[in-house]
Amino acid sequence: MRLLLLLPFVLLCLFHPASAYDDSELEAAGLYEEFDPDRLTFQEKKFLQAGLAFKELYKGQIDGVWGPGSQEALERFSEKLNFSKTPENKILALPAFWIAGITENILLKKDWNYEYLNTYKISVLIPERNIKFDGMKGSFYAFNDEKTTLRYRITRENHKYKNMSHDLLIDARKKGTKPYTVRKRKLWITSARNQKEVTFYVRSDFIGGSWTTIIVSSLDSDAGALAAVAGSITPREMPQLRLGDGYLRKGIDAARQVLRERERKKQAAEDIGNPDTRLPDEGSASTPDTDTPPLAKGSAPKTASSGTGFAVSANGDLLTNNHVAGDCSRLTVDGHKASLMATDETFDLALLQVPALRNEDFATFAESPAPLNSDITVAGYPLSGLLSGLNVTRGSVTAMKGIGGDSTRMQISAPVQPGNSGGPAMNAYGHVVGVVAAKLDAQRVADAIGDIPQNVNFAVRGSMAKLFLHQNGITPKTAAPKAPLSPEAIATRLTAITHFIECY
Repeated sequence: MRLLLLLPFVLLCLFHPASAYDDSELEAAGLYEEFDPDRLTFQEKKFLQAGLAFKELYKGQIDGVWGPGSQEALERFSEKLNFSKTPENKILALPAFWIAGITENILLKKDWNYEYLNTYKISVLIPERNIKFDGMKGSFYAFNDEKTTLRYRITRENHKYKNMSHDLLIDARKKGTKPYTVRKRKLWITSARNQKEVTFYVRSDFIGGSWTTIIVSSLDSDAGALAAVAGSITPREMPQLRLGDGYLRKGIDAARQVLRERERKKQAAEDIGNPDTRLPDEGSASTPDTDTPPLAKGSAPKTASSGTGFAVSANGDLLTNNHVAGDCSRLTVDGHKASLMATDETFDLALLQVPALRNEDFATFAESPAPLNSDITVAGYPLSGLLSGLNVTRGSVTAMKGIGGDSTRMQISAPVQPGNSGGPAMNAYGHVVGVVAAKLDAQRVADAIGDIPQNVNFAVRGSMAKLFLHQNGITPKTAAPKAPLSPEAIATRLTAITHFIECY
């Protein structure tokens, strides 16, 4: 279940007027309260502004300044979805939680990131997963989103050619909409839409003695992306748009918890009303002696596959791969019963609940991604039945992306085998930076190119793993690097958090 993609639907089911709910339920979850921008961090405000721009409700700068334009956009979003208001006729915080979830979905889907173009001294949002760089087109460097009509052009020029770029746009759009213009000493902006439904946005910033001009355009069908890109342009290097552990995250998690509780009650009611699923009366002859499914006399459970997982909380939560645990009729971890709580096929991640692991050691994640060529150690239970016990190997981060530029993964050289999947990848400071996911099929590659690749393996990036945990109501423990640990100390930490998974 992809909770990130489902979040807008989840909130719709919970809080849309067509769905019955009582105020006490929302109030108990901390959701029935007035929206107060003062409770938001600078980054959270930018996050909301970006989401509202993508939804074509906000056309200002994504600058973290919550002014009348930002507030009006959020109010329009609230009205659009018929959210109720507080008794004082103020909008609820609920629309902010909703748009935050939508923004995460949008940013993840195309891997939207701030790209600092050093030659031009400017940052701009780019959908890196679908971007195609076309090189120089005249004096402009060009790149496009292959999946949409979004187009970028950028150049460094003198005052004369800067004026020409803006004047040409005004002349060419005379038959379209009236141009919007800004003329300041170090900033020029011109925007207009032509009769072919193409909107052009031209911005020029005076930086370091010359003008950087960027032209962004799209058809009306991609107007939201154009608004977000235009609002993101900043003449300095910018941090990435990410939702941390603050107010918005807590609101999203609270909404998800309400949904889970409703689903639990609904399922319990259905079980009571269904004779096939009703539990036997206490003390009856049909009451099982154990919670393990009964086996035929003389038989033993057959393991379909095995893999690795690692603890991520003190509540017995275990992280592994979806391909390890996502299609099992029964799961055990170190021989203990485990329940599948959530999966994500895109990330190839799964979350298990293992009551027997409560109050055991669990992982600390790195705050930042693992740098290229940094040391890495992985742990797991490969080749079950052939090898015995935990296996620990070392290597490095050899590429920041996976096959085909997959930005959810990184390439590692630490040797892995079948059964390592789902295990932790740990940096030199004892912090998890990835989840082992796959090894390159050496035989297939050899058949295709006539050479055998060596130690080409992949791990889900730690940032994706942390996002997946957040989506499922778990706040991962994180820490900044301090003193590096010895290889022996890293192995000790890995041993404490890594567990053997069997799938039946």
